[in-house]
Amino acid sequence: MESGQKKRVRYYEEGREDMHYRGPLSYRAFKILGWLCIALAQVVVLLNINMSMDPSSKEMFETPAMIMKSVSQLSVPFFLIANFSIILNATEGYHRQLIRNLLISLAIAAFSILVYRRYILGIGRMFFPSNTEAEQFIEWLLNMTNETGYLSFNLFIDLFLCSLLMFFLNYRPKHVFTGKKLGLFRACSLFPILYELASIILKYLAIEQKITIPVLVFPFLTVKPPIMFLVFVIMALFIKKRERRFIRNDRTHEEYQVFLQTNRNSFHFSGFAAILLLIAGIVDILSIIIFGIIVIMKDPEMIKNATGVAQRASALGLGQSAMLIFMSPLMLLFSYNRTHENRVPDTLIPIAGVVLVVLIYIEGLFEFILFLPDIIGYFFMR
Repeated sequence: MESGQKKRVRYYEEGREDMHYRGPLSYRAFKILGWLCIALAQVVVLLNINMSMDPSSKEMFETPAMIMKSVSQLSVPFFLIANFSIILNATEGYHRQLIRNLLISLAIAAFSILVYRRYILGIGRMFFPSNTEAEQFIEWLLNMTNETGYLSFNLFIDLFLCSLLMFFLNYRPKHVFTGKKLGLFRACSLFPILYELASIILKYLAIEQKITIPVLVFPFLTVKPPIMFLVFVIMALFIKKRERRFIRNDRTHEEYQVFLQTNRNSFHFSGFAAILLLIAGIVDILSIIIFGIIVIMKDPEMIKNATGVAQRASALGLGQSAMLIFMSPLMLLFSYNRTHENRVPDTLIPIAGVVLVVLIYIEGLFEFILFLPDIIGYFFMR
């Protein structure tokens, strides 16, 4: 080393000063953006139903619906990174996140099943003499308004699985799974991965019309595309690798917890996430192109059916993560260690989000009831 040249201090070495920059956006901003994306997704669902029932409205709504659908797909990454922030900032432990996400996901599932059994089928029974005919009408209506043959909407299933994955990868058990048994605990991270894979396979078989997914299973299907799940896994491994490297260099786990609160580590995480999201978005675009080439090579007739190829790719979750490219620069404005003393807004944000979604569906239900006589007439004439 030349005389006078300052030695570079690694992040895991003592004596490195913290940086002053801290991104202006916190987990709270990402939660708000996530709920707005969820609301947009519901608007898209209603617009698609409207266009199916009234083809003349396609010219007006098709382009806005496509744009809103693309933007709405960012709801999952916004929530996932917000959850990452809460865990890394030690605002709350894994247990609270796991319990909250599990209870909310089960509550959404129970509410969805109640609405379907009590109200949707109840309306159907007003026009059909038996439950079987009412259910056939609902399935026909679903296929008419949704080409995939299923609906996946319970975002909190994804949040629970991601929290569970991070729990198994990073939590340090104090009882039972200690010493050599820790490896068994880490291996449990395969369970959320297998659940994700099973959900993808079910969706693909449904769009290939090889199986029919029961309506009661819809609330338990995952929402996020596989590339987004892979991004989350890589982020979790990034944090784990930094911790191991930190401790291997004669530092303690307690010191690492202090290091997590520094602006420097927060910026390192944001920079890594920005690059990762950019790469993931590009890979997603390339994957749908490669998938299309493979399908056409196997069946040259599919070149005439671009919609069919797109549906198969969509069933695998391909082409749904391209918007991560636009989210990438936003990560440089994000800081996971930016906190808020007043926690009341954190409670109000999901309540406001749910109210907004309910209002959207009330409006959609009103429009559906207006169209219902025409829909039933078309069902009998088909």
